[in-house]
Amino acid sequence: LRQLEQEQRNTRELLALENRRLDLAQRELERAKTLVERGALSETRLDEQQRATLQQQQAVQSLQNQLNLIPVRKDTLDARLARSESALANAREDLEDTRFEAPWDMRVHQSDIETGQQVNSGQTLFVADDITAAEATVQLEIAELRNVLFQLPGVPGLPDHNRAATGFTDFHQQLPLESLTVSVQPTGAPDSHWPGMLTRVTGSLDPATRSVQAVITVEEPYRDANPPARPPLARNMFVQATITVPTPEPVLVVPASAIHQGMVYLADDDNRLQRQSVTLAWQQGELAVVSGGLEPGDRLILDDLVPAIEDTLLSPRIDEQVRQWLEKQAAGGQP
Repeated sequence: LRQLEQEQRNTRELLALENRRLDLAQRELERAKTLVERGALSETRLDEQQRATLQQQQAVQSLQNQLNLIPVRKDTLDARLARSESALANAREDLEDTRFEAPWDMRVHQSDIETGQQVNSGQTLFVADDITAAEATVQLEIAELRNVLFQLPGVPGLPDHNRAATGFTDFHQQLPLESLTVSVQPTGAPDSHWPGMLTRVTGSLDPATRSVQAVITVEEPYRDANPPARPPLARNMFVQATITVPTPEPVLVVPASAIHQGMVYLADDDNRLQRQSVTLAWQQGELAVVSGGLEPGDRLILDDLVPAIEDTLLSPRIDEQVRQWLEKQAAGGQP
């Protein structure tokens, strides 16, 4: 606007000068006409003076046109100024109304802005993690997860053949996931454990591993954190989980290494070797659950005898270390 005002003053000064030159040209034209009437000046000189007068009139009209357009340009600038002032007022109101309030305690994981930086609508300012709860996604085989879920107590009237035939997606309606005992630990810190709860299982399979993704929720993952001895359960940390549940009825659990192609070795009352066929309910890691072929009190041989000939005289002894390990594993303890 100041530039426009200065331009208006300059144009008026130039217009005043051009008007004076136009007055001179018009007086010169009148003298030329008088001389032509007296015969003292040729018609050619009169035409030249007329052309010079017309050119001067054109110059004056051009400056006048510029002055006539200045009010229109000023109105346009005033409108732009009003629009900018309105946008500035709206921006100040938005700035006064801008607050970042988290409904939970959180930890800023990533910041993409700096103090005093201008930000636009839709721009990511920061990424924060909720420290009241964390979620860990673990890969589980369907068979192992099914064995745990369908062993839950408090689900009467579910025969074994129905357990095998029940669809995998039906457990959400039938089994309480809160009955599971879940423990999460980072792979790099085996001494750190967090209790968790299995909250949901995805409905799709990993095509590479043929496993499902189970989401475990851990409450207050930063409580009692003391890194590096006990790190918090932070984002992108590799973890492993243990999911346990009591069986509704007692089961026979033996080391998986004691199973030899569906057979076990027993010591009878005379300390002689007997080969016994067994039926496995399932096997998980180093444990095997036997559903048939063994009875409580049978003496199971853990050594791999070569050759394993029936009625071979044995000298059995109790392996107390294996017994304690087996009790701890069967009870869901960590190795």
